[in-house]
Amino acid sequence: METRDYAKLIPKSPPKDIVKWLKQTRNYWECGVLKYKQVSREEADAYTYHDDFFADIRAGADAVKMRPALLYCTECNRYMLAGYIPAKACHGYGVSSGVQLLDSYWQEGTRFQEGESMLCPGCGAPVKLRSTTSMRYGQTEEHFVVVPTVKKNLLALTEWRIARHFSTQLEESWSFDAFCSYIYDGGRLHRLVNWRCGMMGCYYQLETWEEPKRMVDTLGAPVFYTEDLPSLDGTELENAKLWDYAHQACPKDLFYPVAYLRLYRRRPAVENLITAGMGMLLGQAIAQECERVSVGYNGIRTVAPKLSWMNWKERQPAKILGLDRAELRQAAKEQWTLKKLQAYCAVKADTTLADFELAAQKLGLDFVERFHQEGAPLARTVRYLQKQQEGPFILLDYWEMAERLDLDLQEAVIRWPPHLRGAHDRAASQIQYQKNAPVNLRFAAMTERCRGLAWEHDGICIRPAESVEELVQEGKTLHHCVGGYGPAHADGRIILFIRHTRRPERSWFTLNVDVREKKILQNHGYGNEYAHGRKLTIPRAVQDFVALWKREVLDKWTLPKPKKKAKPRTGESAA
Repeated sequence: METRDYAKLIPKSPPKDIVKWLKQTRNYWECGVLKYKQVSREEADAYTYHDDFFADIRAGADAVKMRPALLYCTECNRYMLAGYIPAKACHGYGVSSGVQLLDSYWQEGTRFQEGESMLCPGCGAPVKLRSTTSMRYGQTEEHFVVVPTVKKNLLALTEWRIARHFSTQLEESWSFDAFCSYIYDGGRLHRLVNWRCGMMGCYYQLETWEEPKRMVDTLGAPVFYTEDLPSLDGTELENAKLWDYAHQACPKDLFYPVAYLRLYRRRPAVENLITAGMGMLLGQAIAQECERVSVGYNGIRTVAPKLSWMNWKERQPAKILGLDRAELRQAAKEQWTLKKLQAYCAVKADTTLADFELAAQKLGLDFVERFHQEGAPLARTVRYLQKQQEGPFILLDYWEMAERLDLDLQEAVIRWPPHLRGAHDRAASQIQYQKNAPVNLRFAAMTERCRGLAWEHDGICIRPAESVEELVQEGKTLHHCVGGYGPAHADGRIILFIRHTRRPERSWFTLNVDVREKKILQNHGYGNEYAHGRKLTIPRAVQDFVALWKREVLDKWTLPKPKKKAKPRTGESAA
């Protein structure tokens, strides 16, 4: 058949109840329209005689008058007035215009933006605010829906463009345009188009139907008209189970009619999956291979599905999916997702279906796959985590750290420690210690060089910090950030602890000193002297101690040179 012959199979109009069906099933056009436009004050005066109608809007120190906007509600057929807000005065850059309702009921200053949903000030009905400039040719919004028809034993899937309009008298009307159509004939699909994309995203209608040389599926998973589906008896698709697939997948927006027909042409056994009730899973598998590109109005291009991970050499649906009959029945009953099926197929060789279901419920599918990759039995993992009262992430984190520490995870006591939280924290501390090893060596060397700064006077003592871990503990106790000063200490901006002589182990104040410049950088106690919403002060005794220590110890002290590393003896002869 030629293109003009296929064009005769495309219906001239969609079903009569299609608008009603879309409103009920998709909630399209569920509210009216509040149309607005900027008008002159002379035109606005024809609708109101209130002297104080125009409100002042303050912009900095200047006061300007608002321009009026004329509103019309399609629900109550009433005209109203409001303040017009230009685009630059709205909520941000690139935002369209809007209105400000001036009625005292709404309170002056209530603003609404173009396209925003609101309630009509006159009747209170839900409406959508639309400007006259955005309603080109009176059009408010458009939607696309695919309607199937059968003529001359050929199936045609026609995509209709449906738009709502308002005439000059603001009467509601509808336009129905056949956008494209897919016709199945001779084991292949023919795509006919009646519109082309032009400049600025606009579409223009062609004089006749055309068939592009390249078959491209731009439908994807469309809004599909499922009322009064035509019979496929006597057509090439009599056994394709296309409508069964539609009933299973349409509620989840996973019905890909063109992609399914292209798959059915190459893999007729796919209809057995639909018979087994796996239509939703098949839709997810097709969606996984979709591409998002800048083509058409929806940006979706669905390639011809391959689904190479399915075993197409088999005809039984269970074997196609890699399951047995009992597993298939449970998957169909519970409506498994594609992700769950693939997760089970990955672990089924090492676990039972019951253990997998328990692990999926307790751990989640992502963790099931990760634990299987780690070689951990799922049932034992679930029981262990329940006993430890911990989540799966902490166990995986512990195993990762154990590998970095070269621990033997083949030993049960290491892989399944009696106290998971403690083992995790010890491993984390050891990892951190290894990470800070270069800093720790320099830290210890600087502390050793600064031993001479330790001092005691009048019940107060001071000493250098011994390790990075001691700094971290000091920061946790006093609620300040000294825990991150390890590198600074190693470079000579050292940290010293000020304590009571009778309680030298108890944190009190922390002193930061540049020993090379002999300069005190900062001295802080609990919360950096800010706690419970009020500012604290450093005691006079501590301030006097620090001043005296600087004068008597720091100023007279000289930083010793670092010790040279002992060189190994070489070249010595035996006696």
